[in-house]
Amino acid sequence: MNFYERNRDNIIQYLENGCKPEDTKLHFGVELEHFIVKKDTKKAVSYYGEKGVETVLQRLLFLYEESSYIGEHLIALARRDIAISLEPAAQLEVSISPQTDIDKIMEIYQQFVSEITPILQEYDYEMITTGYQPASKVSQLDLIPKKRYQFMDRYFEKIGPYGRQMMRGTAAAQVSIDSYSEDDFMKKYKIAYRLKDILAGMFENTPVYEGKKYSGKELRKKIWEKTDVQRVDVEPFMKNETLSFADYADFVLQTPVIVGRKDGSDYYEEQTIGKLCAEKELTEEELIHCLSMVFPMIRAKQFLEIRYTDSMPMERVLVYVRMLKQLLEDPDRTLQWLEMENEMTLNEIEAFYKEDIYAHLNEHETSGKEALDYLDHSTAKYKGKTIYS
Repeated sequence: MNFYERNRDNIIQYLENGCKPEDTKLHFGVELEHFIVKKDTKKAVSYYGEKGVETVLQRLLFLYEESSYIGEHLIALARRDIAISLEPAAQLEVSISPQTDIDKIMEIYQQFVSEITPILQEYDYEMITTGYQPASKVSQLDLIPKKRYQFMDRYFEKIGPYGRQMMRGTAAAQVSIDSYSEDDFMKKYKIAYRLKDILAGMFENTPVYEGKKYSGKELRKKIWEKTDVQRVDVEPFMKNETLSFADYADFVLQTPVIVGRKDGSDYYEEQTIGKLCAEKELTEEELIHCLSMVFPMIRAKQFLEIRYTDSMPMERVLVYVRMLKQLLEDPDRTLQWLEMENEMTLNEIEAFYKEDIYAHLNEHETSGKEALDYLDHSTAKYKGKTIYS
């Protein structure tokens, strides 16, 4: 019995099972990571201690229906439409369940903000949304008590220069989007992939690195891409800038797992996922875990997860979501727009996005005007040029 092939088929089937019926309205979910910092110094607040991030979570506990612990340590909360969890150095992630009404995302988020703000004010803390720690150096930051993160820290320290920065220093804004079929998923994947450098640059929000002003571009994205190339780079598996579910399954299975799972416990493991499961069939829980251990900028789960933008204020996140909505609601039309006849340079299209599209969506973000109609009109000055990265 070939368990590699069986597990490959199971990954494919799992991804296919996430596809929604074609008459389903498109849903968008948001994950926004925050730094909890001291108001006066902007230094990171530790998870530990009498007024640590864990204490902040404990004071929110009565408002949530579900909670998760590592031993006696509280690490996550959840209720209808929202989940609160912690990244490796206690970055606070707010996950809002997929919504068809983008304004509903803000409503859910504002309720959370209204609940946590009095606690933060009492401690002289604040939440900051930016791509990198605003003042602290990563060498000063402890990991939360989660074995997964301890194993990842050990592994990334061995293979690249940015593991500690990635785990302790970065924060992102991620958007999840439905698909209706494998073909629809891959069209959306292709659009998101081709625009990744442009959109990451357009919504860039990382002015500080290791406590000093940073004037370069796309720092957080570069840190992630250089931390572990084989875990991030799907290009060796791509054909014509897109992936089939089978290609993506191979990408997952050929990546070192780092965190293995046996009898409900995690352990350190450097073998590839494929080798690790060569003699057994993955359970669904193990399969989901393996999908979470690859970090491409566009990740396949039972939805499309776009991961390349920095953490930023929710108002700006929703401008980004509206742009993605208009670009991905009709992927055939967007792909046609991307395939115009001649060449448009990356600098030209990035300037076009920043100066024209972003400004337009800021001005008209609640108007419902289709971004692609605006694109069709605005690209007249670039007539005869192809947009690609």
